[in-house]
Amino acid sequence: MKPGSIAAPKPRVFALKVEESALLKRIREGETELFGRLVETHQKKIFRIALCYVRDPVAADSLTQDAFIQAFENIRRFREEAAFETWLTRITINLCLNYLKRQKRELERNVTGSAGESGRGDLMSFQVADPSDSPEEQLLRREVMWRIERAISLMSKQQKTVFQLRHYEGLSLEEIGRITCMNVGTIKSHLFRAVQKVREVLKDRYEN
Repeated sequence: MKPGSIAAPKPRVFALKVEESALLKRIREGETELFGRLVETHQKKIFRIALCYVRDPVAADSLTQDAFIQAFENIRRFREEAAFETWLTRITINLCLNYLKRQKRELERNVTGSAGESGRGDLMSFQVADPSDSPEEQLLRREVMWRIERAISLMSKQQKTVFQLRHYEGLSLEEIGRITCMNVGTIKSHLFRAVQKVREVLKDRYEN
């Protein structure tokens, strides 16, 4: 690329956006059965985001369905100022935060206590361990993940959101900004505080 030239959008990404825009237009015009294509395209990522928040596959599945229902019911209000995925992710996060408010007492018991039979509050319940790890390494991995879970439970709503989108979903700061409506400076500030909380809960483990 020559200096000063502007990078063109990747052909595949651009094509997908055009295709999805056309699909949304047809849905808004009455071909509602086509909404199923959007569900097929995005449901795995939306479920994963919900699971990161609620730590319960059953609740995450229910919230995923709720997110698509809400998106379908409001599809005519979606002006495509952002990508459909960005809009859907924002809906999902709001539903998850509302769910956590309703379940606050139960969630705090699950996060701060032992995982129990349901496996809630334990990142290892849905993160695959390396089968080659020794029993000692698996135990250490489990303890570290529990400590990180503990740190997440102490984060503010904004810190938790940007931390999970950055470190679980691997989104860029710009993508997080489009989802949360925060500027990059604010996102960096929340990320810094969130990482500080994680370091704090891990400090004792690695200093001893």
